[in-house]
Amino acid sequence: MPLVAFSSVSKPVEFRRLDDSDADAAKHQKVALAKAQHYYRFERHVGSHPVAVTDLDIKPDETKPVDGWTGRYRTSGKAVVEYYDPVTQIRSKSTYEFEVLTEQKDSGNIEVVDFTAK
Repeated sequence: MPLVAFSSVSKPVEFRRLDDSDADAAKHQKVALAKAQHYYRFERHVGSHPVAVTDLDIKPDETKPVDGWTGRYRTSGKAVVEYYDPVTQIRSKSTYEFEVLTEQKDSGNIEVVDFTAK
C-alpha cells in the first residue's frame, strides 16, 4: 500500500487500497484524508488551554460515491490523536471518528463540501 506523510510529526497516512477501476475514489480519498489531517492537527481544540498534538494517525474506513450526487464521495475513518498538556504535564490518547464529503467541480478540482467529526 502506498504511504504518504503530511508532516514530520505525524505518522504516514495509510490509504485504503481501492480497485483500479475507481481512480476517482482514490483522488477523493486523498483530499478527504488531507482535510482530516489538518483538522485534528490545527483546528480541533481540546480543553481550556493550548495543548500540543504529539502524534496523529489517520485511518480511512471507506470511500464511496454518494447516491444521487454525481461527482460526490463520502470518506469515513478514524483519527488516533495523542496530546501533551504542558500545564498539567499529562499525555493522553483519544480516538475520533470522522466523515468527509468531497465534490469534483466542473474545473476538475476536488473540494471538501462537509467535514463532520463524530
